[in-house]
Amino acid sequence: MLQAAYVEDVNRFAVFDRDDWNCYLCDGAIDQDAVVPHPQAATIDHVVALAVGGEHSMANVRAAHFLCNAIKGDRTIKGLLTRPDLLANQGVGGVS
Repeated sequence: MLQAAYVEDVNRFAVFDRDDWNCYLCDGAIDQDAVVPHPQAATIDHVVALAVGGEHSMANVRAAHFLCNAIKGDRTIKGLLTRPDLLANQGVGGVS
């Protein structure tokens, strides 16, 4: 039986401010003027993806570049770290 996901009001700008406009995936500065689909545009990422049972809450979201978020997909951070080549050489943030 499917269980409903926990959903809380999440203000994306509160997330960006909380995270100092830094991408938690590559540790690079997020361009506050960039708009999706620009690679450095601001997005919120669910640390534990909704697709795998994560909740939509302030505790489970972080600021991320559009490109970094897209590369991460529904992987966990641990899963992403087993593939450092995914973020390497993307020209985003602190990863090169």
